[in-house]
Amino acid sequence: MSKTFLILTFTIWLLSSTTASKNKSNGLLGELLDLELAKKLIKEINVKAAGIWTASVNELSRLPLAKQKILCGVKLSAELKINKTEATPPKFDTKPGCECFPKVDFDARTKWSGCSQIIGRIQHQGQCGSCWAVSTASAYTDRHCIARAKKGQNSPANDAGYQFSAFDVLTCSMQGDGCRGGWPYSAWQWIQTKGVCTGTDYTWRSGCKPYPFSPNQAGPAPPCKSSCTASWRTAYPQDKHMGVSATQLNGGQATVAAIQREIQTNGPVVAIFAVYSDFMSYRSGVYFRTSNQLVGYHAVRIIGWGTQTCFTSNQKVDFWIGANSWGTGWGEYGFFKIRRGVNEVGFEQSGISFGIPKA
Repeated sequence: MSKTFLILTFTIWLLSSTTASKNKSNGLLGELLDLELAKKLIKEINVKAAGIWTASVNELSRLPLAKQKILCGVKLSAELKINKTEATPPKFDTKPGCECFPKVDFDARTKWSGCSQIIGRIQHQGQCGSCWAVSTASAYTDRHCIARAKKGQNSPANDAGYQFSAFDVLTCSMQGDGCRGGWPYSAWQWIQTKGVCTGTDYTWRSGCKPYPFSPNQAGPAPPCKSSCTASWRTAYPQDKHMGVSATQLNGGQATVAAIQREIQTNGPVVAIFAVYSDFMSYRSGVYFRTSNQLVGYHAVRIIGWGTQTCFTSNQKVDFWIGANSWGTGWGEYGFFKIRRGVNEVGFEQSGISFGIPKA
């Protein structure tokens, strides 16, 4: 075997190993859509979005469909169905690059300023279909802070004792692998009867049961354990926090007014909706569907609402403010806006869930 051949073989191995390592470190597992093709698809989306919203290439938009599906963890069953009534496709006179400005009418972070850091915290669910657990635990955390604020009590954002565990919900509220999906309302019911312990996100790693998955990590979720991490100050049974009630608004019950009233009174709620491929590349503006490629079903928090005006055409679009669980590198630092009042991708009428914490 010649020396030249050996050098060439080693060079090829080194380059391939470096590329694979780089892709894996970015949480992409080496399975990325070609960048130039991705840019072409983004350009097509932005033409259809007509300046009302903007798409851009990101880590999630370049994932293969099978990987994108993992991120959408709302599990459907015969009893629990997404409202698939499609919003009427909008017709806008705007064009890509037009100047549009949002006016926020309500934001839970502003109304309950003492809880703004807690409500504004964005988690990353990793490569686990845990959106249903993360959104529910996050909304419970928000509402617990708000309930205490109404009593004049403080909930320090830097104290893990006031952050509630998506991992506890993920592993203990259902049978089987929670990374393969679940349902937010069932999670609220479990919190009402069994309680949820404390636990922060992966980066903080504090509380009774912190979230274990980094953005790179996939499931499955481990079995339920009735114990806290060794470093936590409280035993699991004593660390549990209960819910007073669990509610879900379906179909005609989930009017815009009813959703707004609940958020204004008690804080963020959880919405479920159909995710299409264009949503993965959302960057800013008020999202409406431009794609026909269904990815799956997803759960997020709703924290507020407002109206966007595009001054070149005086086009006004009402929106909800959503908080996602795909990290701060996606969307508007983890947040997004979506058309309000038209049941866009089932956002309003597929199951709005919430609970009242015992605080």
